[in-house]
Amino acid sequence: MLHNWIRWIFYGFVCFVSLAFGTLLGMMQVSPFVKYHVQDFFGIGPANPFEGRDELFILLLGCDENRAPRGKVLDQWARTDSIHLIRLDFKNNAIGMMQIPRDTVVEVPGYRPMRINALHVLAGPEATAQGVEILTGIRPERIIVLNYSAIKQLVDTVGGVEVFIEKRMKYRDRAGELDIDFKPGRILLDGQHAVAYLRYRNDDDFHRGRRQQEFLINFKRKLMTQPEKIAEIANQVLKIVSTSFKENEIHHLSKFISGVPSNRFKHGILPVQDAGGYDLKPITSKLDDALIESGLKTPSPRTVSSR
Repeated sequence: MLHNWIRWIFYGFVCFVSLAFGTLLGMMQVSPFVKYHVQDFFGIGPANPFEGRDELFILLLGCDENRAPRGKVLDQWARTDSIHLIRLDFKNNAIGMMQIPRDTVVEVPGYRPMRINALHVLAGPEATAQGVEILTGIRPERIIVLNYSAIKQLVDTVGGVEVFIEKRMKYRDRAGELDIDFKPGRILLDGQHAVAYLRYRNDDDFHRGRRQQEFLINFKRKLMTQPEKIAEIANQVLKIVSTSFKENEIHHLSKFISGVPSNRFKHGILPVQDAGGYDLKPITSKLDDALIESGLKTPSPRTVSSR
């Protein structure tokens, strides 16, 4: 009887291990990021493709849609509703982010001077990246184009993102078919309301840029409280950035970003001034300080000691 009892326990254990192993294999087939995490656990994962690099610059474009009244997209490339240049500082375990006001006028070779958000409509993300390089002196190596439907899905996956509303935000967004109405206070935004919050336009571009940057930081904080969601979010991100990043790159970037503490996030805005007719022009004399404050440039020891 004792031998039978032991045999049944052993049999149940084998079944449990087989089921768990089979489930894990299935998850590895569905999600490449589960596979990479398992490989990392056993020390057999692929090498970090960014090993030995000090930094990586990414251009993040939040795109609107040029739509007819019935919802048809009119242009090949949508308008860039938000433009952010991001620096992943591997050397100092930090992240910097600079907003480029969409009404900033820039002259890219081959085009007349125009607002930078118009470049995406005319010639796509590469032309926008050229414009960003002319304005900042930094050439982004990768470009991510994020539309609002993707944002909605990402926010809903983490169960919403909390933000603080400083003032009443009431606005009818006809292009986005949204009735925006937020009252002051702290609120948890689901995907649909997050889109409304990010699209709110009844103030200037500077406030919108700051809201968008703080929203990204809050999204990262929320995700870090749910490590079990990282693989799912990474899968969604992979679909968005599949033309810019490989699976293995996304895996290692997600590990890097999750390991950056909140106090090592910096964000700022390209210094600009009014150029008339709602146009803006960059203030080149203030660019260097703005790059440092935004975390896009590491100050020299001399600069640090003089401050």
